[in-house]
Amino acid sequence: MNLSNQSRQHIGQIGTAISILYMMKLSPLQIMILVEVRHAEAQLERGKHLLAHVVRASVAQLHADRGFDAPSRQLFWVALNDLIKRQLIYMAPPKKSSRHRALALTLQAADIFKYPASIHPYKITQPTTTP
Repeated sequence: MNLSNQSRQHIGQIGTAISILYMMKLSPLQIMILVEVRHAEAQLERGKHLLAHVVRASVAQLHADRGFDAPSRQLFWVALNDLIKRQLIYMAPPKKSSRHRALALTLQAADIFKYPASIHPYKITQPTTTP
């Protein structure tokens, strides 16, 4: 299979980013949350906020697409709170009449990712090879 130089470069950048996250001793769920937050932030319209329950639903859908059980609500929040404690994600306080919490990547986390934000490593479809 022939890949363009740009594709090779993006694949290398994705691999580097994920390996850095593993070297930081993050769990696979935490890595998935960070990747999902980064990708979802890039898709937001101006003036909109990324909400924690949307990220949780996206992570659960990624698990379901691959035939795995979704992480429990408690496990998701433990992983998210650890990312907040490590200052990789910022969670805004809820508005007075709402329970929804807005999420955003911090600069520390954004510096790890060098590939374009429009690429989601867990949603890339594998090309099929013909014999």
